[in-house]
Amino acid sequence: MEFISPGLQLDLVKLTPTSAEQIKGEAGVATNYPNQWSLDYEIEEYPAALDAYNATIKEEDKDKRLKLLPKAAYQLPQMPYKVGEKKNKATFDFTIIKKGLVSGATNLFGEYALPLRIKSVSKNSINPEASTILIPVSFQPPDIARTGWKVIQASSEWIGGGEKENILDGKTETFWHNVWVGENRHYLIS
Repeated sequence: MEFISPGLQLDLVKLTPTSAEQIKGEAGVATNYPNQWSLDYEIEEYPAALDAYNATIKEEDKDKRLKLLPKAAYQLPQMPYKVGEKKNKATFDFTIIKKGLVSGATNLFGEYALPLRIKSVSKNSINPEASTILIPVSFQPPDIARTGWKVIQASSEWIGGGEKENILDGKTETFWHNVWVGENRHYLIS
């Protein structure tokens, strides 16, 4: 048995303080042989898979490492799960729970992952090369609409890449920068 799409999943679960309280998702497993039996299998949280993923990220990019999703922030259905007789594929559901990413009145914003592993299967074996998945979960503040915003005045601006209007364009690759010499206090009024 193996995950249909092992490793880091492409479907990011996105949460904000104003999003739904729970988000449901699913992941798929498959047999790598023509299955003739009804199979039971179990899934477990497997932090070692997240550790292995984070170890591949260079030190200078360590801000791209994912944090372990807290146990209070997800739920798996009652196990064992089933693959039907003469079926080669099945899915299982999971639920991401927003309140598990809130401590008191503090939102625990960040980039997380739910690392899962196929723990057992009732017949035959588990493919160790495809036995884990990482479900990415992003919990971020909501975007603020900038409609109608404009920069009225700036103490200075660097023409040629650091114009004052760049501060409101929503692009991470642009910026406002003061001139490189001169006064030490700088301001921007929008």
